[in-house]
Amino acid sequence: MRKLIVLESINGFGKTTIINKLISHYPDAIITSHPGSTDIGKELRKLLKFGNFNICGEQELALFAADAIGFYKEYIEDKDDNKLVICDRLNLIGAVTYQRAKGVNLSVIDSMYNMLVHSGWTKKIDKLLIFNAPYEIIQSRIKKPTLVDQDKVQGDKKDRFESAGDEYMKLVYKYYQCILYDNNIRSLLKRFVKPDNIYQINAAKTIDEVFVDVKNVIDQN
Repeated sequence: MRKLIVLESINGFGKTTIINKLISHYPDAIITSHPGSTDIGKELRKLLKFGNFNICGEQELALFAADAIGFYKEYIEDKDDNKLVICDRLNLIGAVTYQRAKGVNLSVIDSMYNMLVHSGWTKKIDKLLIFNAPYEIIQSRIKKPTLVDQDKVQGDKKDRFESAGDEYMKLVYKYYQCILYDNNIRSLLKRFVKPDNIYQINAAKTIDEVFVDVKNVIDQN
C-alpha cells in the first residue's frame, strides 16, 4: 500500500518550496496537486481557479469530490508498490477550510465524506501536515501568487480563491486552525486520518528548518 502524505496551508507558508525540496530528497515519490492530478482534475483546476464565473460553495464541493474520487482510484486504490505519494493539498481536507469559508455547512461536508467512503475510499492518510504561523507573518511574505507548473500559463494572475479578498482568506486560515485544535473537525476527519497522524508544522521558521521538520515527520514510522 502506498504511503499518503498531505501538506496543507493557505498560500504564503512556503509549502510549494518545501515540496520542491522534497522532490529532490525523495526522487521516487509521486507528487500530486489538487485538483490537477487526474485528467478531469486538470480541467477542473483551470475551471475552478481561473474561470470567470460565480459558483457557490456547494457546487465547488461537488466538483472537488469528483476529483477526489478520481485521484483515489488512479493513485491509491489497489496500489501495492509502497511508493510515497506527497499531496500539495487534498480536496477532502480543503472541504473543511476553503468550502467551509464559503459558507458550506459541516453536515453537507459530512455527506461528501460519506460519498467518498461509499465510492471506495478506504485508505487513511498516513500523515497530514498543517503548516501554521501567525497570519500577519504569512501576509507579509506574499509578493505574488505561488503557482504550480500547470498554473504558470496564467502568468501572475491571482486565482479565484486568492481574489476572494482578505476576509475570506482569514476565514480559511481560521478553519485550518480548527483542524489542529477543534475536536469536532478532527472527529469529522477520522474517516480519512487518525488524529494522532495530524501534525502542526511551524512555518514561521526558515525554509531549511521547515524542510527538516517536514522530512522528520515523513520519515517517522
